Amino acid sequence: MPFHTGLIQAYMAIVDDKLMIAFVWSVILDIGTGMAKGFINQKTGKLNSTKGLLGLIKHAVVIFLILTIYPFMNAVGFESPADALLIFYIATYGISVIENLGQMGVPFPEFIKKYFTKLQDNYNQGGHNDKTK
Repeated sequence: MPFHTGLIQAYMAIVDDKLMIAFVWSVILDIGTGMAKGFINQKTGKLNSTKGLLGLIKHAVVIFLILTIYPFMNAVGFESPADALLIFYIATYGISVIENLGQMGVPFPEFIKKYFTKLQDNYNQGGHNDKTK
C-alpha cells in the first residue's frame, strides 16, 4: 500500500480511537472546569478575558499538534510512542481538571490533595511544606 494511503487511513482512524476520544474529552473538561473556576473564584467582580483567550490558544495549539502528529506517528509505525504521547496529555489535562475542581472548593481526600500543589492549603497562603520554619 502506498504511504499516502496509509497516512489517510491513519487520519481517518482517529475518529474511532479511544485514546483520541479520551484526549478530546479531557481537553473539553479542562476548558469547562477552568471557565467555571474563573466564574466561581472571581475576586474583582470581572473576569480576565485575556487569560481565558491565552488558555484557549494554548489548548488549540496542543489539539492541532496532537491531531497532526498522532496519526502520522501511527502511520509510520510508532504506535507505542504515539499512544504514550496521548496518554501524557490525557494525564496532564486530568490533573488540571482535578486542580480546577479543587480550587472551586470541591473536597478531595488528603491523600489526593498532598500530590497537587494547587490544592495544598499552605500553598494558597504563600507558605511552604518545610515544617522547620
